[in-house]
Amino acid sequence: MSRMDLGVVNGLVYREGVFEKTNLYVKGGVITRIGNEVLDADSVYDAAGKWVLPGLIDPHVHFKLGVGATVSRDDFTTGSQLAAFGGVTTIIDFLDPADTLEGMEEAFERRKEDARGCHVDYSFHPTIKGFRDPLDELGRFLVARGMPSVKLFTTYGSTGRRTGDRLLADLFRESEKSKFTVL
Repeated sequence: MSRMDLGVVNGLVYREGVFEKTNLYVKGGVITRIGNEVLDADSVYDAAGKWVLPGLIDPHVHFKLGVGATVSRDDFTTGSQLAAFGGVTTIIDFLDPADTLEGMEEAFERRKEDARGCHVDYSFHPTIKGFRDPLDELGRFLVARGMPSVKLFTTYGSTGRRTGDRLLADLFRESEKSKFTVL
């Protein structure tokens, strides 16, 4: 076996509902081996007496969220620092609502720029408001950008964000075909 990038040894690794004393090895950012064998690694951390837990995912954050004249307190830099301190290694924020793919692409590019200072992995939930483009194109858009979900509202009709029943039903059908989740 080739040399590992990182070895976390002697830790209490949480697996399938129990802690077990074992070693964990990482190569190329991926856990490649969990077991009692001792492997060569560029960096070794002795986790004796410590818990080794998987990183958590927070799928609903609002960093640098603007609502009227107010903007949320945390941006991607401060919010992701706080997330990391709490063991959260991935956050999923939201794109501004869009009614076309072009608008969604613009929102995606703006949010990627906002996320430049992020300290953890991140993704986005695109948000629709009365979507006008073909839904099969929406599915391809989401999958191509690694965003397997779309957020919608069944309220907020006065702001144009409410998704009507017909579009909602069409979205559910397309989500099954294109393999994305409707939130």
